[in-house]
Amino acid sequence: MDIRTLQFAAAAAFAIVASACTAPATIVSPAPAPVADVMPAPAAGTLLTYHRVSHGSLGEFDGKVAWTFGRYPMGSSEMVSFVSPVVGGSLHDPASLAIVAMVDASAQPTMSFDPPLGPRWPMKVGDTWTMKYQVTMLPSGRQVPMTIQWNVEAWEPVTVPAGRFEAYRVVSTSSLGEVETRWVSPGAQIPTVKRHVERVASHPQGTGTLDAELVSRTPPPAWP
Repeated sequence: MDIRTLQFAAAAAFAIVASACTAPATIVSPAPAPVADVMPAPAAGTLLTYHRVSHGSLGEFDGKVAWTFGRYPMGSSEMVSFVSPVVGGSLHDPASLAIVAMVDASAQPTMSFDPPLGPRWPMKVGDTWTMKYQVTMLPSGRQVPMTIQWNVEAWEPVTVPAGRFEAYRVVSTSSLGEVETRWVSPGAQIPTVKRHVERVASHPQGTGTLDAELVSRTPPPAWP
């Protein structure tokens, strides 16, 4: 093989390597975030256990709290209840799971919301809206107006002790001085996978923080 043949072979080899290195990479687009039509209510008897840490106006607490889904008669309707014997809970509209009222540990209403408080459905990333609410303190009947700015910021995986879930990250900012970030997983039928709440000094109840994440989910007992 003469010198010209060697030079040609070397040039050809370099061209092949160079073309391989500069070939356009295949781009795989991420799966689009879904549009959720509704937040399905967990079956009655479902037990969700969270690790909750709170301070200030949201109470001094660090430990596990278990909430049970059930049904609660309210006037001529039946609400979805989500109640803990330790910290109380909430009553929800069965169609949207928006909060109709908050209850104490004995399941007695302490405040109500008109309209019911919660994100709107269908839900998709990028949704943003503002809602005005009338909060009624019970049993006094004192009413407090409140406005909330809602933002669906992301569809993302969130890992908690109970596992890994795909969830919407929803941020609500209240005119009373409270900001909550909540991860909502309609596909897993879990209204709250994780949440973080902050209250500023101007809040009527003062400053406070709360963090909670799902530790376990126990299905309702099987009936014989």
